[in-house]
Amino acid sequence: MSWLRSLFGWKEDDPVPDRVDPDFGPMTFDGVDSGIWQTDGEIDIPEHGARYGFSAIPGDVTGPYPWARSFLVEKRQDLPRLWELCTPALEEVCDRWEGKGLRRPIRQQFVLTSISVREDFQTSGAWDVGFEAKGKFWVYACVRLVGDRIEGFTCDT
Repeated sequence: MSWLRSLFGWKEDDPVPDRVDPDFGPMTFDGVDSGIWQTDGEIDIPEHGARYGFSAIPGDVTGPYPWARSFLVEKRQDLPRLWELCTPALEEVCDRWEGKGLRRPIRQQFVLTSISVREDFQTSGAWDVGFEAKGKFWVYACVRLVGDRIEGFTCDT
């Protein structure tokens, strides 16, 4: 993209400095006025099958929006519930990729790696939980939820 900026004479805005957030730890920001914050580190909680970060936290230059902060802080307090909500989608992922070695029970196959809030969350209620397969066959499954209902899921291999 730097070649495009130089071609049109656009100047890049100075990046917002990284910050250490009291709830999320080290974070980076991708926007100027509003955008997405994401955590730079992972929280490792093996007893809950989680090694996760927050890959999308809507906010502005001052930090995550209060509604996004409170929602995500609440979700990280109940990781077992996230597993419960996402189990049907993860079972479908296992069924789809069984020939590559994914098997049930899902807690033995996946680790919870990401919790994100959609930018339109306040109107849509949509948010995402991401999981990575632990075995030789790598799959990333992103489960989209609206409230506590699965809206759909995607897989990357």
